[in-house]
Amino acid sequence: MGRRVCNQDSRFEKGTGARPGAATDLVRQLGAAEAVDYTDYTGDLSGQVRAVAPDGVPAVVHLAGDGAQLAGLLTADGRLASTIGFGPDQHPAATSIMASPKQGTLDRLTTG
Repeated sequence: MGRRVCNQDSRFEKGTGARPGAATDLVRQLGAAEAVDYTDYTGDLSGQVRAVAPDGVPAVVHLAGDGAQLAGLLTADGRLASTIGFGPDQHPAATSIMASPKQGTLDRLTTG
């Protein structure tokens, strides 16, 4: 399996009550090997991900942003789960799980 990379929001770390590095610590505890900051405003999320995972990532959870850009970061057999309607009609690796947490939908994420 490829490296786990999580896109984290540095604003969480700067928010009241959150200690510095809290978001990064959390995503690493959840299994991410690396964390990239999509709020760095360079506009180069793809470059940040490719710097730590040059061959792509095995899975993406699409909660915001450009689904096509995120799909482009997948390995050849990677999967993308979108909560905002990006689905197989936009990319064959995508599964829309928006308000559809049915067993068949979730099975497609693990079995292809």
